[in-house]
Amino acid sequence: SNRRTRSSSSSRQSAHRSVVRCTQASTSVIEVCRAYRKPSHATSQVTARRRTHAEGHGRVWELEKISHSGLIRGNSRRLLTEIIMFINQNISACSIILNFLNVQMPPRKEPDHPVPTQATVVAQFRDYHAEKFSGQEDPRIVDEWIQGLEFIFEVMECPERYRVICAQLQLTGDARLWWNAYWSMRPGEKAGCTLEMFKDLVREKYYPTYYRAEMERQFLSLQQGTHTVDEYEREFTRLAAFVPDLVCTEAQRAQRLIDGLYPAVRHNIVGHGTQTYARAVSIAQEVDASIRREAVREQFQPSAPAQSSSVPPMPALPSTQPPKNNKRKGK
Repeated sequence: SNRRTRSSSSSRQSAHRSVVRCTQASTSVIEVCRAYRKPSHATSQVTARRRTHAEGHGRVWELEKISHSGLIRGNSRRLLTEIIMFINQNISACSIILNFLNVQMPPRKEPDHPVPTQATVVAQFRDYHAEKFSGQEDPRIVDEWIQGLEFIFEVMECPERYRVICAQLQLTGDARLWWNAYWSMRPGEKAGCTLEMFKDLVREKYYPTYYRAEMERQFLSLQQGTHTVDEYEREFTRLAAFVPDLVCTEAQRAQRLIDGLYPAVRHNIVGHGTQTYARAVSIAQEVDASIRREAVREQFQPSAPAQSSSVPPMPALPSTQPPKNNKRKGK
């Protein structure tokens, strides 16, 4: 009997705590419902009203469950019933406002970004003042011009379908005459021309195949030799532009660079594990500078017995003076 009494008392205390908690939480619901009785056309408030409406129903359900449990009696139960009725009235008012807003104000859609027109894109492209190309038969000029166009297209986020239109505007002189003559013999095909096709056609016309083959040969045989890492890296970058298929990934580019380094420099980089291109260049510069400082220091040290060294000496830089004639004159 004592156990049942304690259990009943504990249940009543728990129920009273639930009533207090729900009543406190319902206060904010009631205040929000009152505020929302005023007509408002702010779309941002629709979501708040819906959330308040749902929260109010949840509180009412919890309070009704306590009321029907029989744990709250007398004046407390009558007060609880009044609270439930008051919340329901405000929820009904909130429901009316929600229904009105749903009819009068459907969910707002975000405006779509306007599709750029050809005139807009061309005007934007002209603001970058891209270089003109008049048909110089110099592969380096051709490559620099094409790379300049690609850089502008990337910066301005030019749509692919407008890139050829913008690029051909930069053709002048003989280049424009050639371009117009080429498509005059292929009516109806120009619309399908992409930027890649445009670049291939320009290079085929002004960029001899033998020259590209020579640049590829030089790239594959490129070695640091007696040059500094900075000098080697600049030449590597220049030649790599002619063979994009050989350095199409970061790993391939880094490995190609490492393979051509001076052996002592290359061995130090390999010891650091896999490297990105930028990291490989940075380590190579540090190692190269260290080896050269050591070589200079040894030149000014007094002669001493030869000692084994784990780092081979860096070869002397080539002389810029013409070679001397070493033939002895006849006596």
